[in-house]
Amino acid sequence: MEALPVQRKMWIDRVTGKTFVVSGGGVGMDHAQLRAMMVAKGWRERGIAESSARGAAAVGLVWVELMPEKRFDPRCYRVHCALKNLLDEDRKQCICNKGELHRLLAERAPEAAGRWLAHTRLLCDVHSVREGEVLILRPVGQWAWAGYEIYHAYDERSLKEGKRHLLKQFPGAIASEYVVDPLTWHGRKCHMRMYWLVRAASRDGSRPFQAELWERGKILTAAAEYHTGDWDNKEVHDSHGHSTPEDLLFPEDLEGADTADLLRQMREALVPVGEVLRNAAVPFAESRDAFEVFGADFLPTRRGTVVLMEVNERVGFQSAHEAEGTDPGGKYAAFLGAYLHWVYDKAIAPLFDEAQAILGMEVPPGRPADH
Repeated sequence: MEALPVQRKMWIDRVTGKTFVVSGGGVGMDHAQLRAMMVAKGWRERGIAESSARGAAAVGLVWVELMPEKRFDPRCYRVHCALKNLLDEDRKQCICNKGELHRLLAERAPEAAGRWLAHTRLLCDVHSVREGEVLILRPVGQWAWAGYEIYHAYDERSLKEGKRHLLKQFPGAIASEYVVDPLTWHGRKCHMRMYWLVRAASRDGSRPFQAELWERGKILTAAAEYHTGDWDNKEVHDSHGHSTPEDLLFPEDLEGADTADLLRQMREALVPVGEVLRNAAVPFAESRDAFEVFGADFLPTRRGTVVLMEVNERVGFQSAHEAEGTDPGGKYAAFLGAYLHWVYDKAIAPLFDEAQAILGMEVPPGRPADH
C-alpha cells in the first residue's frame, strides 16, 4: 500500500470514530433526514447528555442547530469532537456584522466592495438624502437579518425619523443605498439565500482553509407586487421567508434571468469575503476541526447583476409550508436532502471516509478525548 502522508497519518492516529451527536433542532432543519443519511453512511449516533458529561469519550462529529428559542444548546460546547459544524462565534463577526464586512472590504478590496456591495456608511454620519436617493436604515449584528427595526429614508423627514428610532438602541446602525431595479418573481421583489460552506484550516496544518458556494439556494420574496415609491410599505420592499408564498428554489424557479451567470457572479463576489474570514475562521476549543455553512443573501437586478446584501450565520432552513406540515411534491425534502449530501461530501467525507479508504479498514468506534 502506498505510504500514508505524514500529515494524514497524524489525523488517522487521532480519529475518534464515525460517531456523531445532533444538538438543537426545531428551527427548520429536518433532523430525520440528517440522521438517516449519517446512519446510511456507517455512522453511529450518541446522545448529547452522555457525550457532554465529564470524562465522556470524544465523538467524530457534532452537528449543531438552533433550538426553538433561537439559541444553541450550551451542552454542545462541552462535547469534545474531531469536527463541528460551527466556527468560533466571535471571530466570524468580521463578515456576519454587515457594517464590519463593508468596512473591511472597503479597506482590503475596495474594487470588489464597489462592485458587489451597495454603498454603505454609518447612519450617524448621514445627515441628508439626495434627491431621488433611497436609503435602507438598519441595525447590524447577529439577528439583524430578522427584518425587525428596518426603515427607509427617502427625504429629510424619513431620515430623521429612522435615526430617532435606531440610533439610541443601535448606535452602530448603518445606511445602505437601496437597489431600485430588483429582479422580480411574479412581480414581487426577491432575493436569493445561497449556501456558502467555509472550512477552517486544520490545527495541525494538514487541511487548508476552503470556501465554496453551493450551486443551489432558496428564493425569498416580498408579500406584494413591487413598485417604486411607497417606501414604508414592507410588504412591497422587504423579502423574507414568511412572505414567500411557496418553496422557491434557485436556479429552477428564477425566471427571466441568466442563472448560470448569476451563480458565477455570486461565487466571484464571495472570494474577497473569504479572504476577510480566512484567518478568523477557527474551531472552538473543544473541536479539532470545524466548518460552517453561512447564508449569503444576494439581490438580483434587472440589469443582470447581483448585489451582496449580507452574510448570515443563522442560515434558516424553514420551508414555506412548515407551519401546515406539508411538502407539496416532496420538493423541499429533496432540496434539503441534496444540501445535506453536499455538506457531507465537502466537509465530512474528507476527514472520515477518505481516511478509512486510505487505511483500508474500519474507522475505530471512538476513545476518550486527549485535549
